[in-house]
Amino acid sequence: MQKKEGSKTYPYRWMMLLLITVPFWAVNSSQYQLSAWSGEFMSDLSIGIAQFSAVMFSFSITNGVLAAFGGALEDRFGAKLVGVISGIISTVCAFARLFTANFYLFLILSVLIGSMAGTVAAAMPKIISAWFPLNESTFAFSVSCCGGGMGIAFAQMTSGLFSGYRSALTFSAYMLLSVTVL
Repeated sequence: MQKKEGSKTYPYRWMMLLLITVPFWAVNSSQYQLSAWSGEFMSDLSIGIAQFSAVMFSFSITNGVLAAFGGALEDRFGAKLVGVISGIISTVCAFARLFTANFYLFLILSVLIGSMAGTVAAAMPKIISAWFPLNESTFAFSVSCCGGGMGIAFAQMTSGLFSGYRSALTFSAYMLLSVTVL
C-alpha cells in the first residue's frame, strides 16, 4: 500500500499507543480486583450483592460520560492537561478508597476512578490520527481498545498474589499513580 502524500511515520508511535492503552488496563484492573475478594469486601462494608455490583461497574459511568464529552474539554484546555487532571483524580480516588469503610463514599470514589480512561477514550482518535499513518490506524485503535480487557484479565490472574482486597487496592492505587506519571 502506498503512503499518502504528507503522511509521516513517527518512530515513537508505538510508545504513544502504549500510553493510550495503559490507562484502560489500569482502570479496569483496579476495579476488577475487587471481584476476587467480594466476600471480604461485602462483609467489611456490610453490603449485599446489589451494592457490590454497583461498586464494580460504577467506574464505567464516568468513563462513558467523559468519553462522550471529554473531547470538548480537550479541545478547550488541551488533551495533555485534561488527561493529567483526570489521572490525578483517578489516582487520588484510588488511594482514598484504601481508607474508607463507608459504602456510599467508596461508591463515589469508584465512580471517579473512571475519569482517566474516559478522557483517554475521548482523545484516542486525535492521538491515533496524529501519530499513525492511515494504513496503521485501525490496528492502533484495535490494540488500544484491548487495554480494558487486558486489565480485567490481569486483575483476575494476579488476585491470588494479595492477602485481601485492601492489599489489592493498594497495588491498584500505585499502578494508577504510575500510569498518571507516565
